[in-house]
Amino acid sequence: MPIRDERRVQSAPLMTTELAIESLDQEGRGIAHADGKVVFVEGALPGERVAAEIVKRKPSYDVARAVRVVTPSPDRVVPRCPHFGVCGGCTLQHASEALQVAAKQRALEEALARIGRVKPDVLLPPIAGSGNCACSSNRCRSVRDCRKSRWLSASA
Repeated sequence: MPIRDERRVQSAPLMTTELAIESLDQEGRGIAHADGKVVFVEGALPGERVAAEIVKRKPSYDVARAVRVVTPSPDRVVPRCPHFGVCGGCTLQHASEALQVAAKQRALEEALARIGRVKPDVLLPPIAGSGNCACSSNRCRSVRDCRKSRWLSASA
């Protein structure tokens, strides 16, 4: 039986760079440009400067994670959900409600134009919630903590 080589391959250290966030994509990630490529930054908002770690490199784009906010956006708020960033159900809770509505409306308009090739003549005002709900997503009411193999609830 051959002996397996137990040496571990060390991965390259993550590259950290400072980025200026220009807008949001449809998944709630900040969009920046660096070295002629688009960079999608998780946890960043438009108007912010962030220190970000590049976690994935592709030929035409990079994916990064914000590790420090250098200059915060005026639209940045404290997330209401204690599980924000863990479950993935509320990707924009760190943004003000006005920014969330504007980003979702822009995503809808872009989808109508790109997929449906439709440009509406008139846009109705967006429908806003009551603002009292601590969590607008059903996925956020109970969260599976995979690291500890247990369920978390909104009260946990």
